[in-house]
Amino acid sequence: MGITRQADALSTASERFTAIGWVLVFVAALHGLMFIYDYLHPAVFFNADRALARWQTIQGLYQAWDADQLAPYLAGHGIPGDYLLQGMLLAWGGKHGLIFVQVSLALLAGFSVYRIGRLLSLAAGWAALASGVYLLLPHTLIFPHQLASEALYSPLLTLSLWLTIEAMASKDRYALCLGLLGAGLAGIATLIRPVTLLWPMLPVLALLSMKRRRPAFDFAFTAFLPIVAWASFMTWQTGDFGFGPSDHDMAHNLYQRTARVVETLPSAEQAEARARYLSPGEHGTLGVGAYLNFGLHYPAAFLLHSVRDSMVFFAKSGLERIPIDYLLLNQNARTSLQDADSGWRKRLETEGISAALSYLWRTQGAVLLLSLAGSIILLSILCLAIFGALRIRKMYFAQEQRAAILLLIALPLYVFVFSQVVDAMQSRHRAPAEAALVLLAVVGARELARRFQCGGVTAGQRLEVA
Repeated sequence: MGITRQADALSTASERFTAIGWVLVFVAALHGLMFIYDYLHPAVFFNADRALARWQTIQGLYQAWDADQLAPYLAGHGIPGDYLLQGMLLAWGGKHGLIFVQVSLALLAGFSVYRIGRLLSLAAGWAALASGVYLLLPHTLIFPHQLASEALYSPLLTLSLWLTIEAMASKDRYALCLGLLGAGLAGIATLIRPVTLLWPMLPVLALLSMKRRRPAFDFAFTAFLPIVAWASFMTWQTGDFGFGPSDHDMAHNLYQRTARVVETLPSAEQAEARARYLSPGEHGTLGVGAYLNFGLHYPAAFLLHSVRDSMVFFAKSGLERIPIDYLLLNQNARTSLQDADSGWRKRLETEGISAALSYLWRTQGAVLLLSLAGSIILLSILCLAIFGALRIRKMYFAQEQRAAILLLIALPLYVFVFSQVVDAMQSRHRAPAEAALVLLAVVGARELARRFQCGGVTAGQRLEVA
């Protein structure tokens, strides 16, 4: 009997490995083909937000190293993770070495999605499905092949989420180490994009709700250690405690965001708003207080900009990145699309959605249809995620699992709220939360499959036993 049980256990373990194993092998093979394409089309590497500026900053970093001026250079270029980590990887393995590391991180993030699914009691087949969907999303697929900050930031945050949830599911010393590693990765991710500065407080509160005071303290200490260490370095170099000066920090983003909203005001109000809130020059800064004051004086325009941001965040899939940014089907169109004075986003803000769609149809044609199809798929995922979040909160779980579920639901909400500080939200700002959204969507799909079984063995039932 014991031998039979062991054989059954080994068979089940083999089946579970196969479910996620085939997903990872398929996606790794796809990235291998993309790697060949990268070699033949080197321009793809720079088709990401601020990639050329990041490349120039990295070249300056190397020169500062050679001139023994590294500390002053770091102190003068703001958020270190935006260029330093990729600069170190480029120095180690060149462009293709960096792509290899970024692809490896993406695959690890895909495995993390699988493990989170299993910890939340998803069957192996459903968890593998979540991993596959996540790995094939446009941002997860394309960013590892480019000089994009999201290529490191998003997988690091997903890995951190997995390790944190894994630590919550157990109390042994091994789990504690995983939790600290997850906290450290969250801190490093924040040094790439400070939008997650307050995120570690949510796992800390979850641990406190489970009456794990010491792990909560250790998590907070480890998560904020990289941030405090960098801020201390900045204090030593400049006398100011913080991330350091940057032309894409929150103050600059709020200024640019306000400038965008001012462009949508009636002509009679624009001059007054510019004089009151916008200093001369296109690289001005605006504090949080002044920005909120602007919102109180122009609430309709302020809220409409947030509505447009919400539309982009929740409805723009990023699928158009594949033909435009990666396959290089129309480089001239790509430049015009992103033009700050005449691109699609400017038309959306000043002329409305119909004018923006008309412009995209004239300039993109079939790509617009592809983008709309991607939006339908994304909105379907979001609807399933909402249904999954509502259903999973009503199911019976252990306390540790319930805390993990709350983190999973909180991450997309957190990313959405704190991405409001950028000048104009893009689909890539959703990328750090896509792992959580896909997991919740798969929970929703599983519940729908259970409700609408059509006789025989359904696809949902096959996933349950896979």
